[in-house]
Amino acid sequence: MLASRLTGRLIKIQFARNSVTRVSSYTTLQNAIEARKERDERVAFRMIESKREYRNFGHRPEKAPRITKFYVSFIAFIMSIAFIDYPLIGKTIYHKFVPKVDAASQIEVKAETKDHHDEHTDHEEGGKKKKKREKIGFRDRKIIEYENRMRQYSTPDKVFRYFATLQVCHPNGDYEVFMTPDDFLRSMTPGLKQPDGLGLDQYKRYDPKSMHNKLELELEKDSIFYKLGSSGLITFSDYIFLLTVLSSEYNHFVCHFNLITLWIDVWY
Repeated sequence: MLASRLTGRLIKIQFARNSVTRVSSYTTLQNAIEARKERDERVAFRMIESKREYRNFGHRPEKAPRITKFYVSFIAFIMSIAFIDYPLIGKTIYHKFVPKVDAASQIEVKAETKDHHDEHTDHEEGGKKKKKREKIGFRDRKIIEYENRMRQYSTPDKVFRYFATLQVCHPNGDYEVFMTPDDFLRSMTPGLKQPDGLGLDQYKRYDPKSMHNKLELELEKDSIFYKLGSSGLITFSDYIFLLTVLSSEYNHFVCHFNLITLWIDVWY
């Protein structure tokens, strides 16, 4: 009896264990199925989202917005303005719309040009032909700019040393620098280039006693340069005097000469 009871209880316990195991396995299976469903749903949702984000599977060119087209067209128009030849357009419009000169004015212009030509022919007597105007190169243009700056900003002694062209040697071995009237004119006039080979402290040797070095200054007999002395040449003191005279006003001259006259009347 005892054995049969024990056997019955063991069978019940085994059945209970099997039922619990089955219930737990069933629950685990349901959880696994639900987890699989959730994962599939997430994958499907991601696929739908990816399809919504990217649609151009054919790689077709996208249309540019209107504001982009307007901006690019505006930039191209601004850049094309820089390449327009405005002087040529102005000349074309001028010749197209401005009326031509009347016949009377043409006759006057021809008469003026004829008189001007006659004046030139009078100056060109002796078979001398007028030289064509030479083109100024880059080097000469830079030299002229340098000389213009020197005329404007340098001291008088440096200007004199640069534009003077003659150097006289005295018997005691001393040297004296002189300017010709052309040198003085060149030192005062912007745009006139100093001859090649002559410059700052570069002079031509001149001997007044030698007949071979006789100067042709092309001055009139009553020229003021002859009254300064030195046979028409200009020393540094003469150069300073001429600069002072040229830079003084007329009223200053009148006052100065009035003082000289008054001084002479008082003392003599």
